Amino acid sequence: MTDRRIKAVAVASMSDPASWIRDGFDGKSPVDAQLALLEEASNQRTREANGADPIYGTFVPEEVTEGMPNTLEEAHEYYRTARGQHPRSTNQVSMMSIDKMTDFSTFLFADRYLTQPILMIAGTNADTLRFSEDLLKKAASKNKELFTIEGATHVDLYDKPEYVDQAVAKAAAFFKENL
Repeated sequence: MTDRRIKAVAVASMSDPASWIRDGFDGKSPVDAQLALLEEASNQRTREANGADPIYGTFVPEEVTEGMPNTLEEAHEYYRTARGQHPRSTNQVSMMSIDKMTDFSTFLFADRYLTQPILMIAGTNADTLRFSEDLLKKAASKNKELFTIEGATHVDLYDKPEYVDQAVAKAAAFFKENL
């Protein structure tokens, strides 16, 4: 948004991981729970300043559990298996970074600065579709579009040709028109 050299923006499978931590995956985490998480991060900062070892949690679940949001199940299948896992991936998030992630907003100032043409690509079955919809509502751009791919989920757009090919074709046409 702030780099004015960027003349057009296309995004597939938009997400806001900081929001997952702050607001919960469903966006409904109560403020009390958010404050408790920040309290724990603050306490950990003090413990580490006094010599304690760092505490890490997993960013992508190491195993699938019942009732887990679909995107997290898919993230496990993609990032924690040979399908997409990198051998140096530690899959860790430091408790010391929680306060910074909680404070970060992917969409901050989109209503002012996101004036470039924007294309959001999302699957109709993606439980992250709301992030694309939210950004488009907020974006200052007069040229903005949500392109949905029928039947695709969030992670389907990473590497499944039947969905990726549609996304690439749409993005190519968008860039041809807007660059």
